[in-house]
Amino acid sequence: MKKNKTIVSSFAICCTIIFFCLSCKQDKYSKSTHIIPQAFPSEAITGIKFPTDSTLIYKWLSEQDTISISKHAWGIWAGLTAATNETIGGDKLLVFETWTGTNELQIMMQNGGSKIPKTSRTLLTRPSQFHHAVIDDQAVDSTDRQWVTVNYSPDAAAFALNKDIFNIKNLTPYLKSNKGSGAIPEFPSSSITIKPTYLYVKNNGKELIAIPVWPGMPAVADSIPTFKKYWKYVFVDPTNKRGVKIPIPVDFSAEKDVSKISNATVNIKDFIHFKVDAVMAEYLNKEQGQGTAQKGDLALLMGMHVSTKEIANWTWQTYFWAPDPANPPSPSSKFNYDQLVKSNIKLSKAAAHYAVLPAYNMVWPNQPINNGTNENTKAVFGFNPYLEASFGPSTFPAESVLKQKMPNAKGFRYGMQTNCMSCHAMATVNGGGYTSKNKSFNGLPYITDQYISMNDTLFNRWVKLDFAWSIQAMAYPDSLRKANSEK
Repeated sequence: MKKNKTIVSSFAICCTIIFFCLSCKQDKYSKSTHIIPQAFPSEAITGIKFPTDSTLIYKWLSEQDTISISKHAWGIWAGLTAATNETIGGDKLLVFETWTGTNELQIMMQNGGSKIPKTSRTLLTRPSQFHHAVIDDQAVDSTDRQWVTVNYSPDAAAFALNKDIFNIKNLTPYLKSNKGSGAIPEFPSSSITIKPTYLYVKNNGKELIAIPVWPGMPAVADSIPTFKKYWKYVFVDPTNKRGVKIPIPVDFSAEKDVSKISNATVNIKDFIHFKVDAVMAEYLNKEQGQGTAQKGDLALLMGMHVSTKEIANWTWQTYFWAPDPANPPSPSSKFNYDQLVKSNIKLSKAAAHYAVLPAYNMVWPNQPINNGTNENTKAVFGFNPYLEASFGPSTFPAESVLKQKMPNAKGFRYGMQTNCMSCHAMATVNGGGYTSKNKSFNGLPYITDQYISMNDTLFNRWVKLDFAWSIQAMAYPDSLRKANSEK
């Protein structure tokens, strides 16, 4: 089984290359249309007050009120997927589609923090997780179709610009002493960061398109579920004429079995998606090679990580496409779907096809921000199948760093055993900064689910980035930022 032996220490170098190429192309391929980033909608649309007072969310956590947590996560989804009057290429954009990408923010910071109008969709890139991890090649889609953007809400974007936090020279001074840790200022409570995850597919407007869909967690989450051996498939009709109400996904081996295809067919309108325009196609061809993309291809939203700064450690919720959203596969549940029904939140047909998994804490019972424990706790898994399911033991060396294991779990070592909050707590940069000897911005490694005290000594000599891996990925030294902007 072939392995991609990308190691943690090379993560920042890989991301540097990716984001350098991405940022210098984002403005080159822009057009004249201006997209105004939209604020998160009101309670009338979402069913929740935003930002929700942190004391209320902490009360939910203290009482293990998973009903309120789930309803709140659905309210976040309703706000992100609400329609706006902003358009691109004649298509109306959803709220999250109007938000500024981190690559776009980087260009603004390179231009002294001046706001540059958003003139196209945020350009797609390969998930940074795939550079921070050791991945089984068979665990990711063999057609290399998984792409993401990372976007900040208007308030989060304004904070990032004001603090110029994509500059490593502005980050390392937060480490005051090698005997302790440092931390950047925290984002405002109204901040939201997202990672929409797409499958890029060829489209001739007629033929069915095979799409891998998550079947649910295996009985024991101690393996890597490969696309060919574990995932199921549905077929997307781009003409919206042949879909069934509840598809029956098929195995990879049955992908071409005509007798089963009709029952596994859905319509394109069952997905949040967009048609690739000339701007996106030209960019992808420049970066990935001619023939990669063409105008009219499709990008289907398969999942999205979402975090909100409503509490100190952020709330975390992830969404992924489900063939039968009323009975979603694990790690979501029918319980979570039932809260959507009870909340009376109205979603569009496409948005209603996604399952939710909240992870507002690392373990049950919830632990304090500092000086909590892993003793007598129960794991809270929070992962997205389209991003973390392909991670195996080689991705998580942190067990030796932390020198602790989850009780009764023999040490979690797989992507299906992760938690958004636990892993993002490790988002850091080296307090020593960028040097000629060490041309990377090493951070602490990814970890699986466990409680992490934010004053743990493991953070000594590191600058904590308020749970934002995206800052580490974008933080370049001035010399490289300048060279990049002159290209």
